Amino acid sequence: MREEILEAWKGELERPSGAFFGAFARALKIEAGLRDATREAVKLLVPRLDWEAYQPHIPHGLLGLRAVFRLRPLLAATDFHRLLAVQLHMLAHEGRKAGSGGLAAIGRGSGHWGNLRMAIRSGRASIAYGEASGTEDPGPEDFRRLGDLVLHDMANVGHKAVLAHHFEELFLALESPKATGRRLLGLTAWIAASPADTFWHQRASRRLGGEAVRVPFGSASLDEAQHRHGAREICDLGLVELLDRLAGRLKAGERGGDLLAMLVLAASEKQLDARRDLEGKTSWNFVYLATQAMRQAGAGQPTPWAQSAALVNLFPTDEEEGRVAPSRRNPLRPPSWTPSSTPSRPRPCIWPWRPFTGAAPRPCCGTWRRRRPRTIPPSITPTSFWRWRRPRILYPCCRPMPACPC
Repeated sequence: MREEILEAWKGELERPSGAFFGAFARALKIEAGLRDATREAVKLLVPRLDWEAYQPHIPHGLLGLRAVFRLRPLLAATDFHRLLAVQLHMLAHEGRKAGSGGLAAIGRGSGHWGNLRMAIRSGRASIAYGEASGTEDPGPEDFRRLGDLVLHDMANVGHKAVLAHHFEELFLALESPKATGRRLLGLTAWIAASPADTFWHQRASRRLGGEAVRVPFGSASLDEAQHRHGAREICDLGLVELLDRLAGRLKAGERGGDLLAMLVLAASEKQLDARRDLEGKTSWNFVYLATQAMRQAGAGQPTPWAQSAALVNLFPTDEEEGRVAPSRRNPLRPPSWTPSSTPSRPRPCIWPWRPFTGAAPRPCCGTWRRRRPRTIPPSITPTSFWRWRRPRILYPCCRPMPACPC
């Protein structure tokens, strides 16, 4: 019975149809069905997808699986199953390689890390995939070693380092599988061997002058004003001046916690200023900064911090006046409320409750009253007058209450 259910699930992964979600729901009912169904999806689809056609970009059907498993502790089981099914459905519909080419045509190598490093540095993606797929017993340390090899590579805004980090966590979420782990490790190596971009690393290295600068990653020690000043430099300066000032901070012994606080504040301002068509791309700053904090900062190298600042600086910034800002104003509470403002005698409630609660209006203690502007605004036309003259704001005569107490 178990084998039949998994075979039906594999058939839906091969050719998704209207029975896709039903096959996944049946797979969930068997023992360890969620884990095995996800393993089979990754193991089957990674070699079939046309990764080369997506270059320099990466389809996020597989990358989003890690995000789904990160949300698992926060969701109910049924909600998590629905979200995982949708993400697997997205993965199954990614573009596939026609014929028998692509990663499926690459054989397994010896798993020798010397050959793997050489293949990545020389840009031989097929050899890198084969050598990584030949790893007999992959572990999380293998993904971290690949992440170290692409530490200075910012091709496609840092996707390589993020991919190594996320695939490591997906590997652990699937309980460290061997066959599926080899697929994930091979794909990470294949993307690591794609064309590199070390422009920002080279510029930062020249400004550091070959000094042995180490960045201790501890808690932040500067105050909020200093963090905001650093964030303004990241947002407003040009790339050349930004790298000059950041190199000075790194030589002066700036701590990683303070640098991360400045970068997050700057990324938040960039997100608030993002145009509607750039909101999704601008949010990538937070994804890369999370990888920087959780994986790269521990090495203590200074150039990844310069790369992170250059990445955040890349996105446009608008004027501060028009930016969305949080407000703590409560429209139901008068700004200067005192007990003496409580009326001596209750007034009848004249607010129509029927449109909101369905209950018939009735007299009450007068907790809520309606208020209307005393003067007609110039923008009001004869056709909009009756809509305008309806009660605009509810305000309390005494203490604010969530509902009428009668």
